[in-house]
Amino acid sequence: MTLPRAEVALQLYNEGLRVVWGFAGITGQGVFSAADSMPEGYYCMGGADGQFDLSERMIASTIQDNSFAYYNFVWQIARGELRGGFTEISLRGGSCDFQISPLHGYSELVPQYIQDTIAELKERIINGEITPPANIEEYNKFVLDHNL
Repeated sequence: MTLPRAEVALQLYNEGLRVVWGFAGITGQGVFSAADSMPEGYYCMGGADGQFDLSERMIASTIQDNSFAYYNFVWQIARGELRGGFTEISLRGGSCDFQISPLHGYSELVPQYIQDTIAELKERIINGEITPPANIEEYNKFVLDHNL
């Protein structure tokens, strides 16, 4: 049985992509499995909780810390103030990050100028200079506004 998303990832690799981002929780395992089955030079990226240990080809991943959201949820229950709504998990709030894998020596594969650009963009997001798009309409406007 093929893992979810492995077939799609293999197709993307076979069409020339070198990095596929498996951003879908455990279903990303198919992407990671596909990357591991490819020859040297093909990589994957993970999401949500690092996932660095799920593939030897994991070059980078988002990191998400939900502890703040859980704490607020439990605190609201304890005080009898539970209400619906959203809790922001964000780079600006310190509850998520993007990181090159500390395993397998991949920081050496990512050119320094890219690492510097990532650090600069993260800082600009934290400082409020850049507001990442939250939906497709905002993304399309962002691309147009920044000539991307």
